Amino acid sequence: MVGRRCPVPACPVVLTNGERYCTEHAREYERRRGTRKRRGYSSAHVARRDRWQRRIDAGEVVRCTQCGVRLVGGDWQLGHDHERGGYLGPQCVACNASDGGRRGAATTNERRDPSLDHFLAEPSPSARRPPRGHPSPRRPGPPV
Repeated sequence: MVGRRCPVPACPVVLTNGERYCTEHAREYERRRGTRKRRGYSSAHVARRDRWQRRIDAGEVVRCTQCGVRLVGGDWQLGHDHERGGYLGPQCVACNASDGGRRGAATTNERRDPSLDHFLAEPSPSARRPPRGHPSPRRPGPPV
């Protein structure tokens, strides 16, 4: 069986269908996330998404506001304009998730400890190893 373990420490369940967590830990995760309303999705958000969904269901060609791919079925999300507030319009899941990932990484990077920057710095040229098969600058190469 090919798969990966549930990411919760000491959980023995192997996930094989692309799940994020096993059934038990997925319930705990959803409980911690809170309701849609608590996460900031008001009734106005739900109504706006429902209006877009009806247009898609009616056969109208609706495209992702980021990449332009045609949206079909219910596998899409309503993109937010985090700079100005409001909505950008419907987005494919990949575009909406990558936007969230970029913003999350930016937040994480703002919080990082600048005293650790020396770990991220490029190594000096003398500390870099030569590519495999190339003679080291410190050792003579093979005889010619």
